[in-house]
Amino acid sequence: MVRTKRPLKRRINRLTKNQVTVRIKELQQSLHFARRSRGLLKLERWGRGLSDATRVHILSLLKAHGDLTATEIEAALEITQAAVSNQVRTLVETGLVGVRHRGWWTYYTINRKAAGLLPNVQPGTPLEGALTTLPASVMGRMDRLTGGKGYLRTMQLRGTLEAIRNEDKALLSQRQAQAIANRTRILMLALVNMHDKLTATELAVVFHVTHVAVSEHMGVLKGAGLVASSFEGKWIHYSTSPGIARMLPVLTMGKIGSLPPASEA
Repeated sequence: MVRTKRPLKRRINRLTKNQVTVRIKELQQSLHFARRSRGLLKLERWGRGLSDATRVHILSLLKAHGDLTATEIEAALEITQAAVSNQVRTLVETGLVGVRHRGWWTYYTINRKAAGLLPNVQPGTPLEGALTTLPASVMGRMDRLTGGKGYLRTMQLRGTLEAIRNEDKALLSQRQAQAIANRTRILMLALVNMHDKLTATELAVVFHVTHVAVSEHMGVLKGAGLVASSFEGKWIHYSTSPGIARMLPVLTMGKIGSLPPASEA
Protein backbone atom coordinates (compact mmCIF):
# COMPACT_ATOMS: atom_id res chain seq x y z
CA MET A 1 0.00 0.00 0.00
CA VAL A 2 1.26 3.48 -0.87
CA ARG A 3 2.06 5.49 2.25
CA THR A 4 -0.54 8.08 3.17
CA LYS A 5 0.52 11.48 4.47
CA ARG A 6 -0.06 11.86 8.19
CA PRO A 7 -2.61 14.75 8.08
CA LEU A 8 -4.77 12.82 5.59
CA LYS A 9 -4.43 9.67 7.65
CA ARG A 10 -5.62 11.49 10.77
CA ARG A 11 -8.68 12.80 8.93
CA ILE A 12 -9.47 9.34 7.56
CA ASN A 13 -9.15 7.96 11.10
CA ARG A 14 -11.72 10.47 12.36
CA LEU A 15 -14.00 9.85 9.40
CA THR A 16 -13.93 6.05 9.68
CA LYS A 17 -13.67 5.73 13.46
CA ASN A 18 -10.08 4.44 13.35
CA GLN A 19 -10.63 1.93 10.54
CA VAL A 20 -8.28 3.80 8.23
CA THR A 21 -6.44 0.75 6.85
CA VAL A 22 -9.63 -1.02 5.88
CA ARG A 23 -11.08 2.11 4.30
CA ILE A 24 -8.00 2.93 2.22
CA LYS A 25 -7.74 -0.65 0.98
CA GLU A 26 -11.42 -0.60 0.09
CA LEU A 27 -11.07 2.61 -1.92
CA GLN A 28 -7.98 1.31 -3.71
CA GLN A 29 -9.84 -1.83 -4.72
CA SER A 30 -12.67 0.29 -6.07
CA LEU A 31 -10.23 2.41 -8.07
CA HIS A 32 -8.66 -0.73 -9.52
CA PHE A 33 -12.12 -1.96 -10.53
CA ALA A 34 -12.99 1.40 -12.12
CA ARG A 35 -9.80 1.50 -14.17
CA ARG A 36 -10.68 -1.86 -15.69
CA SER A 37 -14.26 -0.90 -16.49
CA ARG A 38 -15.02 -0.93 -20.21
CA GLY A 39 -18.10 1.17 -19.61
CA LEU A 40 -16.00 3.89 -17.99
CA LEU A 41 -13.58 3.97 -20.91
CA LYS A 42 -16.55 4.20 -23.26
CA LEU A 43 -18.05 7.12 -21.33
CA GLU A 44 -14.69 8.88 -21.42
CA ARG A 45 -14.61 8.52 -25.21
CA TRP A 46 -18.18 9.77 -25.42
CA GLY A 47 -17.13 12.83 -23.45
CA ARG A 48 -14.50 13.65 -26.06
CA GLY A 49 -17.02 13.12 -28.85
CA LEU A 50 -19.64 15.35 -27.21
CA SER A 51 -17.25 18.20 -26.40
CA ASP A 52 -18.08 19.95 -29.68
CA ALA A 53 -21.38 21.81 -30.20
CA THR A 54 -21.71 20.76 -33.85
CA ARG A 55 -21.36 17.09 -32.95
CA VAL A 56 -24.01 17.49 -30.24
CA HIS A 57 -26.35 18.99 -32.84
CA ILE A 58 -25.71 16.07 -35.19
CA LEU A 59 -26.42 13.55 -32.42
CA SER A 60 -29.57 15.40 -31.40
CA LEU A 61 -30.84 15.34 -34.99
CA LEU A 62 -30.16 11.60 -35.13
CA LYS A 63 -32.04 11.09 -31.88
CA ALA A 64 -35.03 13.09 -33.10
CA HIS A 65 -35.25 11.72 -36.65
CA GLY A 66 -33.56 8.32 -36.51
CA ASP A 67 -31.03 7.39 -39.19
CA LEU A 68 -29.77 10.26 -41.35
CA THR A 69 -27.41 10.55 -44.32
CA ALA A 70 -24.48 12.93 -44.53
CA THR A 71 -26.46 14.90 -47.14
CA GLU A 72 -29.32 15.49 -44.71
CA ILE A 73 -26.90 16.57 -41.99
CA GLU A 74 -25.17 18.88 -44.46
CA ALA A 75 -28.47 20.47 -45.49
CA ALA A 76 -29.70 20.88 -41.91
CA LEU A 77 -26.54 22.37 -40.41
CA GLU A 78 -25.55 24.42 -43.48
CA ILE A 79 -21.97 23.18 -43.36
CA THR A 80 -19.78 21.64 -46.04
CA GLN A 81 -19.64 17.97 -46.91
CA ALA A 82 -16.03 17.86 -45.70
CA ALA A 83 -17.03 19.33 -42.34
CA VAL A 84 -19.80 16.74 -41.96
CA SER A 85 -17.35 13.94 -42.77
CA ASN A 86 -14.85 15.15 -40.16
CA GLN A 87 -17.48 15.47 -37.42
CA VAL A 88 -19.15 12.16 -38.20
CA ARG A 89 -15.78 10.39 -38.30
CA THR A 90 -15.12 11.53 -34.72
CA LEU A 91 -18.58 10.36 -33.63
CA VAL A 92 -18.01 6.94 -35.18
CA GLU A 93 -14.53 6.61 -33.67
CA THR A 94 -15.82 7.42 -30.18
CA GLY A 95 -18.67 4.91 -30.49
CA LEU A 96 -21.44 7.49 -30.37
CA VAL A 97 -22.64 6.73 -33.89
CA GLY A 98 -22.93 3.60 -36.01
CA VAL A 99 -22.90 3.25 -39.79
CA ARG A 100 -25.04 1.20 -42.13
CA HIS A 101 -25.49 1.16 -45.90
CA ARG A 102 -28.72 1.15 -47.88
CA GLY A 103 -28.34 1.14 -51.64
CA TRP A 104 -26.22 4.10 -52.69
CA TRP A 105 -26.65 5.87 -49.38
CA THR A 106 -24.72 5.66 -46.10
CA TYR A 107 -26.84 6.18 -43.00
CA TYR A 108 -25.70 7.14 -39.51
CA THR A 109 -27.48 6.06 -36.36
CA ILE A 110 -26.98 7.14 -32.74
CA ASN A 111 -25.85 4.70 -30.06
CA ARG A 112 -28.94 3.89 -27.95
CA LYS A 113 -27.20 4.41 -24.61
CA ALA A 114 -25.58 7.62 -25.79
CA ALA A 115 -29.02 8.89 -26.79
CA GLY A 116 -29.92 8.95 -23.10
CA LEU A 117 -27.35 11.69 -22.56
CA LEU A 118 -29.16 14.11 -24.83
CA PRO A 119 -32.40 16.06 -24.44
CA ASN A 120 -35.63 14.65 -25.83
CA VAL A 121 -36.47 16.84 -28.81
CA GLN A 122 -39.27 15.85 -31.16
CA PRO A 123 -38.99 16.46 -34.91
CA GLY A 124 -39.61 20.16 -35.37
CA THR A 125 -42.16 22.04 -37.41
CA PRO A 126 -40.76 22.79 -40.88
CA LEU A 127 -39.35 26.30 -41.08
CA GLU A 128 -40.78 28.73 -43.56
CA GLY A 129 -38.78 30.70 -46.09
CA ALA A 130 -36.45 30.20 -49.02
CA LEU A 131 -33.40 27.93 -48.98
CA THR A 132 -31.08 30.65 -50.23
CA THR A 133 -28.07 29.17 -48.41
CA LEU A 134 -28.39 25.63 -49.78
CA PRO A 135 -26.15 24.86 -52.79
CA ALA A 136 -27.88 23.40 -55.84
CA SER A 137 -25.73 20.26 -55.62
CA VAL A 138 -26.96 19.55 -52.10
CA MET A 139 -30.56 20.27 -53.09
CA GLY A 140 -30.20 17.81 -55.97
CA ARG A 141 -28.95 15.08 -53.63
CA MET A 142 -31.76 15.81 -51.18
CA ASP A 143 -34.34 15.47 -53.97
CA ARG A 144 -32.87 12.13 -55.09
CA LEU A 145 -32.85 10.90 -51.50
CA THR A 146 -36.43 11.94 -50.76
CA GLY A 147 -38.09 11.41 -54.12
CA GLY A 148 -38.38 15.10 -54.96
CA LYS A 149 -39.24 16.28 -51.44
CA GLY A 150 -35.81 17.67 -50.61
CA TYR A 151 -37.08 21.16 -49.82
CA LEU A 152 -39.67 19.95 -47.29
CA ARG A 153 -37.21 17.53 -45.70
CA THR A 154 -34.56 20.21 -45.33
CA MET A 155 -36.97 22.66 -43.74
CA GLN A 156 -38.17 19.97 -41.33
CA LEU A 157 -34.60 19.16 -40.26
CA ARG A 158 -33.84 22.83 -39.81
CA GLY A 159 -36.99 23.21 -37.72
CA THR A 160 -35.75 20.43 -35.44
CA LEU A 161 -32.31 22.01 -35.26
CA GLU A 162 -33.89 25.30 -34.19
CA ALA A 163 -35.70 23.48 -31.38
CA ILE A 164 -32.46 21.77 -30.34
CA ARG A 165 -30.59 25.05 -30.18
CA ASN A 166 -33.32 26.49 -27.96
CA GLU A 167 -33.23 23.49 -25.61
CA ASP A 168 -31.60 24.46 -22.31
CA LYS A 169 -32.25 21.27 -20.35
CA ALA A 170 -29.74 18.97 -22.01
CA LEU A 171 -28.44 16.38 -19.56
CA LEU A 172 -25.03 16.37 -21.14
CA SER A 173 -24.11 19.81 -22.41
CA GLN A 174 -20.79 20.68 -24.01
CA ARG A 175 -19.47 21.70 -20.58
CA GLN A 176 -20.54 18.39 -19.08
CA ALA A 177 -18.87 16.48 -21.88
CA GLN A 178 -15.62 18.32 -21.30
CA ALA A 179 -15.86 17.46 -17.61
CA ILE A 180 -16.01 13.70 -18.18
CA ALA A 181 -13.40 13.76 -20.94
CA ASN A 182 -10.75 14.07 -18.19
CA ARG A 183 -9.45 10.69 -16.99
CA THR A 184 -8.94 11.63 -13.34
CA ARG A 185 -12.32 13.31 -13.02
CA ILE A 186 -14.21 10.42 -14.51
CA LEU A 187 -12.45 7.98 -12.16
CA MET A 188 -13.35 10.18 -9.20
CA LEU A 189 -16.92 10.29 -10.47
CA ALA A 190 -16.96 6.48 -10.70
CA LEU A 191 -15.68 6.05 -7.13
CA VAL A 192 -18.26 8.47 -5.77
CA ASN A 193 -20.93 6.46 -7.58
CA MET A 194 -19.65 3.14 -6.23
CA HIS A 195 -19.67 4.31 -2.63
CA ASP A 196 -22.81 6.43 -2.78
CA LYS A 197 -20.97 9.36 -1.17
CA LEU A 198 -17.30 10.25 -0.63
CA THR A 199 -15.44 13.10 1.01
CA ALA A 200 -12.58 15.12 -0.46
CA THR A 201 -10.28 13.51 2.12
CA GLU A 202 -11.05 10.01 0.86
CA LEU A 203 -10.55 11.05 -2.77
CA ALA A 204 -7.27 12.80 -1.91
CA VAL A 205 -5.99 9.64 -0.21
CA VAL A 206 -6.85 7.16 -2.95
CA PHE A 207 -5.68 9.40 -5.84
CA HIS A 208 -2.59 10.67 -3.96
CA VAL A 209 -3.38 14.30 -4.69
CA THR A 210 -3.97 17.40 -2.57
CA HIS A 211 -7.30 18.62 -1.26
CA VAL A 212 -6.92 21.58 -3.59
CA ALA A 213 -6.69 19.26 -6.61
CA VAL A 214 -9.76 17.32 -5.48
CA SER A 215 -11.69 20.55 -4.92
CA GLU A 216 -10.81 21.74 -8.43
CA HIS A 217 -12.00 18.49 -10.02
CA MET A 218 -15.17 18.42 -7.93
CA GLY A 219 -15.78 22.07 -8.80
CA VAL A 220 -15.73 21.23 -12.52
CA LEU A 221 -18.05 18.26 -11.99
CA LYS A 222 -20.43 20.30 -9.83
CA GLY A 223 -20.46 23.13 -12.35
CA ALA A 224 -21.46 20.61 -15.01
CA GLY A 225 -24.24 19.23 -12.81
CA LEU A 226 -22.65 15.78 -12.55
CA VAL A 227 -22.12 15.75 -8.78
CA ALA A 228 -23.79 17.35 -5.79
CA SER A 229 -22.35 18.15 -2.37
CA SER A 230 -23.93 18.04 1.06
CA PHE A 231 -22.80 18.64 4.64
CA GLU A 232 -22.95 15.84 7.18
CA GLY A 233 -21.58 17.24 10.38
CA LYS A 234 -18.29 18.91 9.51
CA TRP A 235 -17.74 16.72 6.43
CA ILE A 236 -18.64 17.61 2.85
CA HIS A 237 -19.86 14.58 0.94
CA TYR A 238 -20.05 14.32 -2.84
CA SER A 239 -22.65 12.23 -4.67
CA THR A 240 -23.42 11.64 -8.36
CA SER A 241 -26.45 13.05 -10.17
CA PRO A 242 -29.09 10.44 -11.18
CA GLY A 243 -28.60 11.03 -14.89
CA ILE A 244 -24.91 10.18 -14.96
CA ALA A 245 -24.97 7.58 -12.16
CA ARG A 246 -26.68 4.92 -14.27
CA MET A 247 -23.83 5.06 -16.81
CA LEU A 248 -21.03 4.59 -14.28
CA PRO A 249 -19.71 1.31 -12.81
CA VAL A 250 -21.24 0.17 -9.55
CA LEU A 251 -19.61 -2.23 -7.11
CA THR A 252 -21.47 -3.48 -4.06
CA MET A 253 -19.81 -2.96 -0.70
CA GLY A 254 -20.04 -6.67 0.08
CA LYS A 255 -17.58 -7.46 -2.70
CA ILE A 256 -14.83 -5.12 -1.57
CA GLY A 257 -14.97 -4.96 2.20
CA SER A 258 -17.08 -4.91 5.31
CA LEU A 259 -16.77 -1.24 6.16
CA PRO A 260 -19.95 0.78 5.46
CA PRO A 261 -19.90 3.75 3.07
CA ALA A 262 -18.42 6.96 4.42
CA SER A 263 -21.82 8.60 4.66
CA GLU A 264 -22.78 6.01 7.26
CA ALA A 265 -19.57 6.22 9.27
